[in-house]
Amino acid sequence: MIPADELAGLVETAHLLRSPKNAERLMKALASARRGKNKAQSLDKLRREMGLAESR
Repeated sequence: MIPADELAGLVETAHLLRSPKNAERLMKALASARRGKNKAQSLDKLRREMGLAESR
């Protein structure tokens, strides 16, 4: 048995990888991250950059 949240993550991953085009994009992003091409940032900063910041 696995925890419900872990199962939910596996199901979501399977869903995201179902589309060949999406799977290719995600695999390229993962490879780029593993090569150190990406800069780590906080989720709050990413939300602001993408215009998704919650208004308070």
